[in-house]
Amino acid sequence: MNALVNRALAFLLLVFVSHAAPLMAKGLSIEEAKQFLHDSGLSELIASLPDSMGQQLDMKRLSVNSSVSFEKTSAAVTHAAKKVDGEQIAMVYLSQDQRAEDLSEAIKFLASPLGQRISTEERAASTPEAQQKMQRYFQEQSFKSVKQDRAQLLEKLSLALNADKVVIQLMKGVYFSVLEAVAVINPNKAAALEARMNQEWQSMEPMLSQQFSEFMLMGANYSYRNLNDEDLSAYITFLKSKPGQAYWQVGVDIVDLYIQGFVSELVSGLSSAK
Repeated sequence: MNALVNRALAFLLLVFVSHAAPLMAKGLSIEEAKQFLHDSGLSELIASLPDSMGQQLDMKRLSVNSSVSFEKTSAAVTHAAKKVDGEQIAMVYLSQDQRAEDLSEAIKFLASPLGQRISTEERAASTPEAQQKMQRYFQEQSFKSVKQDRAQLLEKLSLALNADKVVIQLMKGVYFSVLEAVAVINPNKAAALEARMNQEWQSMEPMLSQQFSEFMLMGANYSYRNLNDEDLSAYITFLKSKPGQAYWQVGVDIVDLYIQGFVSELVSGLSSAK
């Protein structure tokens, strides 16, 4: 329960800080934040969060342990997913983030000719149509057939992107949202549930990490197929820089903040339904 309270307070503090901006050190401007979200592809990730919460959250387990009917639990999850404004959370976060200087440098990179080429390729590879093309591409061209130097670059790029960390953070947050809600709604069941869920996650996480790492490597082979080795090397150099580290860490932070807001709304909905 303390963890949930701390998260809720952190979320409320973030909202408060946004209204106290004149008194605080500023982060990115509104225009810069919008540009960053667009060019980095985070806008698409944020837009997908409500569906991710609704589809991945174990509503049966939540219903059983919170003693709220499945129908009311499902309604509370749907309401919470719609209620939380991920874009607003991201804008507030970016307007106050102390790494504004690093993010500004990241924006410059994304706005450069190379950054724009990368952004174009990444967007094209993230469409539903591209997913089907990607499957065919994998069938026709094995990653093992890629030249050694190119394969090494792709492996370095896949590691530097840290995209699998963002995905794992999202899945972990969705998974433990059940526990955090139960800790408030029905605390008597929280201890036993926590033990089971921690054991399950410890069992799942290594496998998920390996699967996503492999998927990201194959995805990089397809997504950046039109970029030459020099482009890939420059992108890797950026991702390993301080601005590049801030670039991917923002995605993890925004996902975490969204889930905090979601859990707060979910608890409110379940409490009303009991």
